[in-house]
Amino acid sequence: MKRLIATILACAVGGCQGSGDHTNQPAKTPPPVAVEVGRCQKRDVTRTLELPADVKARKLAKIYARVPGTVRELRVNLGDRVAQGQVLAVLDTPELERQALAAQASLRQAQSEAAAARQQELSQQSEVLAASADSGRAGAQVEEARSQVSAALAQAAYKKDAYQRLRKVAQEDAGLIARQQLEQAWSDLRLAQAQVASAREHEQAARLQQQSLSQRWQASRRQGLALDSRTASLDSQAETRRQEALKATDWREYALLRAPFAGIVSQRLLDLGGLAGTNVPVLEICEDSVVTVSVRVPELEAPQVHPGTELAIECEALPEEHFSGKVTRVSGSLDVSGDRAMLSEAELPNPERKLKPGMFVNAILSLGTHRGVVAAPTPSVLMEKGKPSVFIVESNRVTKKPVKVGFQNRQWTEVTEGLSGGETLVTMGKEKLVNGSLVKL
Repeated sequence: MKRLIATILACAVGGCQGSGDHTNQPAKTPPPVAVEVGRCQKRDVTRTLELPADVKARKLAKIYARVPGTVRELRVNLGDRVAQGQVLAVLDTPELERQALAAQASLRQAQSEAAAARQQELSQQSEVLAASADSGRAGAQVEEARSQVSAALAQAAYKKDAYQRLRKVAQEDAGLIARQQLEQAWSDLRLAQAQVASAREHEQAARLQQQSLSQRWQASRRQGLALDSRTASLDSQAETRRQEALKATDWREYALLRAPFAGIVSQRLLDLGGLAGTNVPVLEICEDSVVTVSVRVPELEAPQVHPGTELAIECEALPEEHFSGKVTRVSGSLDVSGDRAMLSEAELPNPERKLKPGMFVNAILSLGTHRGVVAAPTPSVLMEKGKPSVFIVESNRVTKKPVKVGFQNRQWTEVTEGLSGGETLVTMGKEKLVNGSLVKL
């Protein structure tokens, strides 16, 4: 038993010694890690915000018929480019055609009646003028007759006075005045009195003629006024018919569907023979020379976005293309019923039509710039549990150093504490490194 215990102890001692010899051998050095590096430098850093966005046509319109009808002609098709005002389709509207023809016929009849009334009015005006002239001449004849009566009265008074003087002389002394002379004076008086009576009759006839002509003038004038009123009424009716005919023509024009703006036919919604109406679109037109990019900005970033904010557009379908522009408008409020984001839109020129309405793109918004700051390449910043750090390369060995960061974009990250500029930083392969790791550039 004692011999067995001694043997076990000896083996244990020998094993322990052998183990001690193994631990004294030098440990193997891990091979250097292949990395890529970048240099920390002072530069301007722009803070960016990347968000998904939708490309929309700046103008999009479905083309409806303003009157019911069937599609008789389709002058454009899907993908065709159209000019503003171009006829896109023609509807078959027989009822409107009949209405237009009836309105034109009614207009022609009203215009003919108005023209006839106008001609009659002109004739009546001529008659009124003639009656007025005749009445004026009759008035002049009355005045002339009145003058003749006055002259005859004066002559009769003179003859009467002469006769009475001769008669008185003859009564006082018959021998002084011859009987023949007295008879002649009496005869002259009777002739003058007859002339007065004739002048009075002539004056009376002139007055009657003047009265008749005046009544004729008044009647002609009243008839002229009535014709004036009738002509005005017929002119008004003709104008009403003209407006109705224009309206009928406009309705017939509604059978032509025109492009409201220049663009491209994005949808064909009806084919030939299809029934179009005020609630059935025929085509869809969109303008794609300028597109609208719609971005929903989260609540925390919404105060930083405003009209004029610069943005860039990236599209997986066009990886080699770069588009840029500025925010054109913002809604100014958050969508409280949805994701509490603020809708922002930017209009981008699209002369080559590379951006297609309906595309899903990535919008990169520039929210501000810090100038002349210490900046590290963004791939060099390692985030662990929300704490940033970098690996600084010195003599092919790395030192892990915590930093504080500010503005950041894909290329550069502002470093507010921890670096001074000029350091060489690991940008690729940092996930395999620990503090003090050996690296190979």
